[in-house]
Amino acid sequence: MVRRDLINEKEKIYLLSLASKVPFDTVKLIIRDYYLNEYNIMFSKVPSLTDSSILEYKESIQSISRKYHLSESKVASLLFSFKYEMRSPEEIIEQAQDQSADNSEYEDQ
Repeated sequence: MVRRDLINEKEKIYLLSLASKVPFDTVKLIIRDYYLNEYNIMFSKVPSLTDSSILEYKESIQSISRKYHLSESKVASLLFSFKYEMRSPEEIIEQAQDQSADNSEYEDQ
């Protein structure tokens, strides 16, 4: 699943690579490693407001930082840009539609 997502997002990864001056393969591997860790966290625990997942995310970023010899802030910046800043128009529209549907459900209750 992660591999498919990375293939579908290769243009985004390439643009992020150019913008951040980090080699394409390194950016791709950072994103891959993070998503693999994220999926392991998601599927290994029952989510709650008091879980320790934030610590696991921190450890994941620290591990990736050491592995690719980049600062934690650089790794976090790459991941944040990939996940939240580099969204396609379709993703923005889909999110707006989801929020609208959620708001309608809330108002109906």
